[in-house]
Amino acid sequence: VADVYAAVAGEAPDGLPTFDDGYRAAAVTDAVLRSRADGAWVDVARRPEATTTSRQALAFGPAVTAP
Repeated sequence: VADVYAAVAGEAPDGLPTFDDGYRAAAVTDAVLRSRADGAWVDVARRPEATTTSRQALAFGPAVTAP
């Protein structure tokens, strides 16, 4: 819990998952489901470049928008 409070305060605690970590987990899960449905290997989607860093977004910085 202390790490979450530190992140909200603008710090970057080690080990606290980021939005990038969540995106990668969702992309891998999506690829697994597509692979199972298609019965074939599929590529894992890459994250589009954002206009701010995940740490800025976590610290309630500017909204993250995809190009």
